[in-house]
Amino acid sequence: MIRNLALLAVRLLVGILMLEGACRLVVDLPSPYVNRPDLVVQDRRGFWILRPGYAGVMDNRVDFRGRPVTVGADGGRTVSCRGAGTGRILILGDSQTFGQGLSDAETWPSLVQCRLAAAGNAPRVFNLAVPGVNIDSYASRLTQILPTLTTADRVIVGVTWNDLHTQQTDSDIASAARNIEAAMALPRAAALFAEPSVPHRFLYPDTWRYRTYRETGLFIPRVDDVKAVAESMLYASALYGLAYPRAKELFYRLRPTGAVFAKIPTGTFDSNFRLMETMRDAVEAKGARFDVILLPNRLFFDATYYRAYSQNGRVFPEQDYPGHLARKHCPSRRLNCVSMFPYLRTADRDAHTFRFDGHYNPAGARRIADGVFERLIAPGR
Repeated sequence: MIRNLALLAVRLLVGILMLEGACRLVVDLPSPYVNRPDLVVQDRRGFWILRPGYAGVMDNRVDFRGRPVTVGADGGRTVSCRGAGTGRILILGDSQTFGQGLSDAETWPSLVQCRLAAAGNAPRVFNLAVPGVNIDSYASRLTQILPTLTTADRVIVGVTWNDLHTQQTDSDIASAARNIEAAMALPRAAALFAEPSVPHRFLYPDTWRYRTYRETGLFIPRVDDVKAVAESMLYASALYGLAYPRAKELFYRLRPTGAVFAKIPTGTFDSNFRLMETMRDAVEAKGARFDVILLPNRLFFDATYYRAYSQNGRVFPEQDYPGHLARKHCPSRRLNCVSMFPYLRTADRDAHTFRFDGHYNPAGARRIADGVFERLIAPGR
């Protein structure tokens, strides 16, 4: 009996290995390390920046290859078409604004700058977005910006679904307010400057798992918890990678309709708009303008993903749920909020996002640039 079970186990293992080998003949394993660990560094003033002088490429081996990333002395990503026009547009955000998977020239801030440059004496656009951060980090980064603001400037915050469902505690908001108040009292600075901590403290440290992958091409899945195992196996097995998206979609369709909101603490959405209100007050006190743009991910604007994630519309009161939250919270906080949902909405799967990675692809970035230009910064706006 034991011998038969052992033989069965061996046969199953051999069968799985053969299937894995067959899958790898037709499916490329994605890279778990799109960016180098030394891209994001802490500024000595306490916020995360892109490391000044960084030059590298983004590559996940399936959606994009060799996309250049360069960083200026201000800790912001290089923007194309920037001239010496009057005023500045300083853009804060996460990876969707930074342009994960896109070259410097393909990001929506770069595209906005090029459209402005074509119109003549255009303001200069600064892409200060950092992958992997949330609104509390944007508020911290504002302390770099405030001493440089003039009445000709404007600050735009790109807000994603990840931002909105990440809770900001009362202590987080109070701490941000204190830091912003201190920055308001600093002497005028002529330009943005970055001061990386010494020694460097990186947001994504160089781990043994990264070194193993870099030296051997072998990725060791994480085992922190069930979710970490489930997600990291995507980078270790081609067979698993084929099955996981379908299993995930089925899970979305079958889970209880209240599961999404059960994981989000009461008051989370409002806490983020409160934090942005604090930012707005400081920016306007300097005589500059403050705007918020809602950048929905594909779980909302792509009909294929939305049907599964929303269980055919039963989970959310409307498809543009981030925009719905903005209409609920922005007027009372006196925030000028604009949703990019109408520019991204599509019935064609992955029309505006990378299939595996999920971030905006070049077409999606172009649509956002259209929306930002038309709704916020076109002449006369």
